[in-house]
Amino acid sequence: MEKNKKTKFAEEKNTNKIYFEEIAWNSGAYLCGIDEVGRGCLAGPVVTAAVILKPFKTHELLIDSKILPETKRNEMAQWIFNNSWHAFGMADHHEIDQIGIYQATQNAMLRAIYTILSQPNTPNPSKIVIDAMPLKLSTTLENPPSIEYFCYGESRSISIAAASIIAKVQRDSLLHRFNSVYTNYSFDQHKGYGTKTHTVALQTLGSTLIHRMTFIKNIVKGINNDHDKKDQTSLFC
Repeated sequence: MEKNKKTKFAEEKNTNKIYFEEIAWNSGAYLCGIDEVGRGCLAGPVVTAAVILKPFKTHELLIDSKILPETKRNEMAQWIFNNSWHAFGMADHHEIDQIGIYQATQNAMLRAIYTILSQPNTPNPSKIVIDAMPLKLSTTLENPPSIEYFCYGESRSISIAAASIIAKVQRDSLLHRFNSVYTNYSFDQHKGYGTKTHTVALQTLGSTLIHRMTFIKNIVKGINNDHDKKDQTSLFC
């Protein structure tokens, strides 16, 4: 009987998208979700977001940002801005090249966390849930929230899904601006990901100031870089 209870508990935790939120809200506490966008790109920064949804605020479109069409994603971003406390973090291409995508992503997530925790009139969350990334907070924090991380976070927590959406919208907006500077690279279309159009531009025009040199070193030589990219992101689930 006890084994069946544990199994049911685990299944609910893995399939109920508001499992973590309900625990917090029903106890009068708050939950913070963290996610990143852009870790597999060849250019531009990794952008992270931290979101504390207002209690009992849910929406059927709080899902993985990659699933939502752009128009719906922008609509949901506005809904999230209106129904949450939120903050962003970033690690640019220089930082990614210097310390690797994994550590750079951790740094960007910590920046989002510390920003939201320091904002005035923002509630202190009792727990932080993160997509795929273990983090350790500073030991100087008073009453630090507990941290739980797991794979496929956007499908297991609406707070993580919300962070995914606004991080994606924020990064896409930034890449649109880069497109006006680097007009021959189609950043407004591929957002820095390694599409055929992007690869051809790199091979014919070379790199720009926002490219991650550790990601593209073989592309500019005309060598397939799939192996390099897998090495860079192999620590993510």
